[in-house]
Amino acid sequence: MKTVIIGSGNVAFHLSKAFYNAGINIIQIAARNQEEGIQLAKKINSEFVSLENIDTNADLYLLAIKDDAIQSVAKMLYGKIKEDAIIVHTSGSTSIAVLEKYFENVGCLYPLQTFSKQKNIELSAVPFFITANLMLVEKQLVDFVSVISKNVSIINDNQRLSIHIAAVFVCNFTNHMLSIGSEILHHHLLNFEIMKPLINETIEKALQFDPVEMQTGPAVREDKLVMEKHIDFLKMNPNYQKIYQVVSESIIEMKSIS
Repeated sequence: MKTVIIGSGNVAFHLSKAFYNAGINIIQIAARNQEEGIQLAKKINSEFVSLENIDTNADLYLLAIKDDAIQSVAKMLYGKIKEDAIIVHTSGSTSIAVLEKYFENVGCLYPLQTFSKQKNIELSAVPFFITANLMLVEKQLVDFVSVISKNVSIINDNQRLSIHIAAVFVCNFTNHMLSIGSEILHHHLLNFEIMKPLINETIEKALQFDPVEMQTGPAVREDKLVMEKHIDFLKMNPNYQKIYQVVSESIIEMKSIS
């Protein structure tokens, strides 16, 4: 299928390269960020265009853009592209209904992975979740994604939203906790390297066993003396104190119901 990828951020960057390497005909990269868009187009031997100059005869338009831009871009494409074209976004939280307002063949192609341009990712094992408004579109999207991943599933909007929320906890929030730990150590002239064996063991246990059963630390033991000492130690950063308290309370509550 003749494909136009809209976007030049982390997701667009990795998907464009993967589809190009798999032989997909990406005829254009369209993006608001001209510098990043041109760089990406060069990497995959494609053409960079502004959003206003998108080829209107492509078979597939892949919107790898921020959630709050999906509707405005869809509205801009409405009435310009051919009627049988497929339009999909890559959002974990946005319903495909936002595209159904304007087009007949719509869907979502959601990769469950964290993307950064600095790090290469082997997409063949990355789970991809497909949502579509028609069975024919669903089949076409599965065939399309299967050229870069061996792990493709069909889900609905609500299932995808639940996956995205869970991903925020296990990925984004986890990384933020690592960032806080790093800041605390650096403030006391300690190197974050000392935490890496602990991080590796924590993640390995979470992958091998039920994370609920693997919970350790003062909160699951309800060791109030230790928790109070930690909270007092964090008094110079009230935000860290709040996070410590809220997460500890959540651990205690989960323990009580598990």
